[in-house]
Amino acid sequence: MDHLVSVIVPIYNVERFLERCFESIFNQTYKNFEIIAIDDGSTDESAALLDELAKKDTRVRAFHQKNAGVATTRNTGLKLAQGEYVLFVDSDDTISPTGIERLVSKAVYNNLDIAYGAGFRISITGKVPVPTNKPVHLLDKVLTGPQYMEETMRMKGINNGVWNKLYNRNFLIENECWFKEGLVYEDILWSPQVFLKARRVQFIDIDFANIFVRHGAITQDPYNLAVRHHDSLYIFDTLTEIYLSSDITDEQRLVFLDYLANRRINLLKNYRAFYSKEQISDNMTKIKKHAKLWSTRMNALSLYFRAN
Repeated sequence: MDHLVSVIVPIYNVERFLERCFESIFNQTYKNFEIIAIDDGSTDESAALLDELAKKDTRVRAFHQKNAGVATTRNTGLKLAQGEYVLFVDSDDTISPTGIERLVSKAVYNNLDIAYGAGFRISITGKVPVPTNKPVHLLDKVLTGPQYMEETMRMKGINNGVWNKLYNRNFLIENECWFKEGLVYEDILWSPQVFLKARRVQFIDIDFANIFVRHGAITQDPYNLAVRHHDSLYIFDTLTEIYLSSDITDEQRLVFLDYLANRRINLLKNYRAFYSKEQISDNMTKIKKHAKLWSTRMNALSLYFRAN
């Protein structure tokens, strides 16, 4: 196949992991790719290591910028991409040797906007499948994005990560699918908006990525953890408005809003220390407005008793 794939790799202080990541891309059975690697103002040796890797393989396009965050970096990579398809790989993770070939093959054959696989989360405690990322009941089914969202939300199995998905670049550009800059967990907001616009989506049965959980990652840092929880409330509010105004079925809207209400409840229950009583009360009002299913209402009731 001669379909060029743009592999976008944001880089920030990952000198210990960068070569491992790049080797997993270099070793792909699919060879027609470019690596758009953007150093986001690293303060360790990542920038120098990137330049060395670029010398070894002409498919590496190395860029350097002042620190701007992963959302800005991904947007920059998307603007620079020349491939028919786009893949986002985190610089401390690795991908399966046959991963790109398998996803591209299905994407081309079925004219997909999004082809996605599964993966593993690896920490000091071992290697386990990433929860919710393998909807086997959807295997080989080509769905619209909203259909995919409804099916996986009903199973509590939707995965909003960008690490396991191959995107048609023209689809992203034409629909102005840009990451919201300044958020710690920008993919939680980005992915649902992308799926709402997707016409053809398919899950492929491949363990595509290894996600390494490490100390120092942005989502593991205690300060960013606090920021992330407050960003999450903004994301829930934004997605609520998007679901209310989207051209979807009434049943899909109910499922989407109910799923979102459950996520809001669980966030407030599990991380109450990050929120004031006023914030919890304000969110309870929003939850009561959009939680329609009995199980969600019971979950909300448990939050009410914890908060009082």
